[in-house]
Amino acid sequence: MVNRNEVEQRWKQRGFSCDLWIDPPGATWEGTIHGVDEVFMVVRGQMELEIGGEITHPEIGEEVSIPAGTRPCSCSSAVIVTSRSRRP
Repeated sequence: MVNRNEVEQRWKQRGFSCDLWIDPPGATWEGTIHGVDEVFMVVRGQMELEIGGEITHPEIGEEVSIPAGTRPCSCSSAVIVTSRSRRP
């Protein structure tokens, strides 16, 4: 089980914020361009993520980094802890 408080503390030390996002089953986000570096972690459920043409299925508790300017496309049935960098 993912401890959100521990994740939040670790990410804060690295300059990231931490928010909880809950996507409904089957939600799809396509062509999203992130303006800042982003990390996220699946805390429950499943997720399929496409980054630069490569499809991955992050495990619960696995941290995923998305550099600024990358075009990920994800389809999710997951509860996700996600954050964006506070650095420009």
